[in-house]
Amino acid sequence: MNFSTTRFKTLVLREWLQHRWIWLIMVGLIPALVLVSLPFGEVKFPKELPLHIVAGMPLLIGAITCATIAWVTVLFKAPGLGRRDVQDRSIEFWLSLPSTHTESLGATYVAHALLFPLGALVLGLGAGALISPLLVAKWAGLDALGQVAWGQALAPAVSGFLPAVTALFFETLWLAPVVLLLMAASAWLKRLALPLLAVVATFLANYPATEKTFRGAWNSFIEHALTPTQNLARVMLNSINARHMDDGELTPMTQAEFYQSVFTGLATPEFVAGTAVALLCGYAWIVKRRQAG
Repeated sequence: MNFSTTRFKTLVLREWLQHRWIWLIMVGLIPALVLVSLPFGEVKFPKELPLHIVAGMPLLIGAITCATIAWVTVLFKAPGLGRRDVQDRSIEFWLSLPSTHTESLGATYVAHALLFPLGALVLGLGAGALISPLLVAKWAGLDALGQVAWGQALAPAVSGFLPAVTALFFETLWLAPVVLLLMAASAWLKRLALPLLAVVATFLANYPATEKTFRGAWNSFIEHALTPTQNLARVMLNSINARHMDDGELTPMTQAEFYQSVFTGLATPEFVAGTAVALLCGYAWIVKRRQAG
C-alpha cells in the first residue's frame, strides 16, 4: 500500500482529537498562572535595563518554556503511546482503516514530537505578547508603555522564529531514538519497560567492561542532540546584542552559523547511530502492532 497524504492527515487529526486537552493544559498552565498572578506580584529588574529588553523577554521566555514543557510531556507520554491501542482495544478499529503501520507510527511521532512542540512554541509567543505590556506597566508604570521601542522589543522573537522552528525540527530527528525506544520497549514489555531500561542502563553505565564506552557514547549523543537548542540560544543572544558570557561557554552566534551547525550535525557518527536505533525501534514497534492485530 502506497503512502497517502489524506490517510496521514487523518491519523494526525486522531492524535489531536485524543490528546488536545492534555496538550493545552500542559503548555497553557504556566502562562495562564503568570497572567493571573502578575497584577498582584512584584517585578524586580535592574533600573538600568532598557525597556525594550524587558518588553521582549516574555516572548522569548514564553516560547522556550512552552516548547520545553511540550518535549518533556512527549518523553513522559512515550511509553503510553507504545501500547495505548492494545490497552483499550481500539487497535481493531484503526487496523480496519486503509492505512499502514508505518503511516500510523509516523503520524504519531510527527504529531507528538514535532507539531505539538511547534504549537507550544506559537502559544508561548502569543502568551508572551499578552504578558509583555503587563510586565512593562507593572515594572515601570503605564506611561512606560509609550516609551518602549516595540520594534526593538519584538525583533528578537520575529528574527528568531524561523531558527526556533528549525531547531525544533532537528531536535525531532535527534531525539527520535529516545522516544521510539520508549515506545517499542513499552509495546513489548508493557509496565516492565521503564524499570528494565533503567536497570540495563545502570548496569552498562557502571559495569567496568562497558562503563567507559557506554557513558562516553551516551554523553556524546546527548551533547550533539542538544546542540540545535544550545545554538538557538546563542542566536537569541546575538539578536539582542548580548555580550559574551563570563564563563565563555555560551557566545552569540549568527543565523548563518546556526544553520550550518545543525546541518553539519547530521553527518556525525552520533546522528547515524541514533537514526539506526530509531529505525530498529520503529520496526520493533510495528512488528508488535502487527501481532496485536
